[in-house]
Amino acid sequence: MNTIVVWAGLIGTTLGIITSVLGCIALYRTSVIKGYAAQRDYEHLKNYYKSLAEAFKFQTETFEHEFREVRKDIDNRCDRIDQNLIELKALSFSNVRLKAIKEDE
Repeated sequence: MNTIVVWAGLIGTTLGIITSVLGCIALYRTSVIKGYAAQRDYEHLKNYYKSLAEAFKFQTETFEHEFREVRKDIDNRCDRIDQNLIELKALSFSNVRLKAIKEDE
């Protein structure tokens, strides 16, 4: 009977050691897989924010370009308005002078 108890204890201990080793291997494998998953998620987020920053930069540059064009257009319109006002002033002054000369005669 003693031999059966010894063999049962030996088999139980061996099975315990084997399952513990297999458990450690499974735990290590799971941690490695989680590490790879975390790294992959980090890379995805990094690429996402990089593309988001590029899109924001593109939108900003586009807005600045359009703003410069609108500002040039407004400046050109203001210059044309100033020229027209100068012409109108010159014409009105010439008409006033002509009237003044005709009244003097």
